[in-house]
Amino acid sequence: MNKVLLALVLSLNPALGVAGVKIGDMIGTNGDCAKVALEKAGCPLQKFEAEGGKVGAVCKMTISGDKLETALDPTNGAVANIKKGD
Repeated sequence: MNKVLLALVLSLNPALGVAGVKIGDMIGTNGDCAKVALEKAGCPLQKFEAEGGKVGAVCKMTISGDKLETALDPTNGAVANIKKGD
């Protein structure tokens, strides 16, 4: 019952379920996975790059408007570093 209630509250107010993007979050190693994961975190994907053994994603937080540049681990897609952009 508690899980159903929590799911209902989060579905009615998505901002309550947004934790943002954190080091260690599994974003993915391709653009499609990154897009889905970042949107769920409240940071829609703006740019995805996988080049020269490095993977990165740029997104913009829905609530705050902050632009985040993330460096992803190319082996598993986990967030390794986050930099607030301009």
